[in-house]
Amino acid sequence: TIRPMNNDNDARWDKMIYGLRGHLFQSSLWKSFQNAQGRETIQDSGDGWAWLGTIRKSSTLLNYLYIAYGPCVADDKAFQTALDSIIGQASSRGVAFIRMDLVGGITPGVIELAGLVATADFQPSHQMVLNLKLSLDELWSNVSASQRNLVNTAPKKGLKFVVSTQPTELARFLEMQAETTKRQGITAHPNSYYQALLDSLGPSGACRIYFAKHQEGYVAGAICVDWQGIRYYFLAATNHQLNSKYQGASALLWWLIKDAKQQGNTCFNYGGVVPLDWEHHPWIGHTKFKHRFGGEIIETLGTWDLPLKKGQYQLYKLAKGLKK
Repeated sequence: TIRPMNNDNDARWDKMIYGLRGHLFQSSLWKSFQNAQGRETIQDSGDGWAWLGTIRKSSTLLNYLYIAYGPCVADDKAFQTALDSIIGQASSRGVAFIRMDLVGGITPGVIELAGLVATADFQPSHQMVLNLKLSLDELWSNVSASQRNLVNTAPKKGLKFVVSTQPTELARFLEMQAETTKRQGITAHPNSYYQALLDSLGPSGACRIYFAKHQEGYVAGAICVDWQGIRYYFLAATNHQLNSKYQGASALLWWLIKDAKQQGNTCFNYGGVVPLDWEHHPWIGHTKFKHRFGGEIIETLGTWDLPLKKGQYQLYKLAKGLKK
């Protein structure tokens, strides 16, 4: 039985997800965000397992059930039970396939027996996390010498840090993001995506916008979400001209780490990265930048599909291949 969550249920759900070492994308916060975008959400749980999914529409207009960084499971047995629940809910809604970013607790043999099909990563299969239980001195010692120098000279350059949840500040951030994505040749979510994120998570203080600012203007910015003692470095952007001059992105990232610890968080999740030996990957520059502040790269099991309507799924894969 799928029941709507109230505040008490939210707290119990989040405690359960955290206990299963689950990700923000399986939390009640993420459910609120998905609902704010007009998406139907489904959730279920049992002994040693829980999952939260959304009904999505593919580029070929097929409906599918997407479970971001889930299901959260304790072991193989729990995964099999969770999968039964997922299939039941997906089938009742007539979706063509199920997509999951498997995170762990599952052996390869169980995945194979379940009939899952490996597909391109929907969410990054590698993340980097920093243990904030270390002392501030220990965290600082893990920062590279070059980044420590940039942080130390930030006050002399006139850099200051501000925090906001105001829509006007989101507009400033999105201006920087538009410049950043254009410069890097990447595709971003529409502005409405970030507006929904701030509208749904900002009032509780879970989502905030952070800036490194100079009297000449906004130098660098980041959107972060705090959940269950984890700060997620959700998105970052810069004013290329001002950041080249003042190196605000480096100073801002250290300030975010330090502030996260001071706010009682025990982990800093930098988000998606790639292994350091993937020298030709488009993300290698971002990865090396994050790595200079310390942290450990964690690998998940990647993204997997479970076709329910096999004919439709094969046509979907064919269309995706032709488009690529």
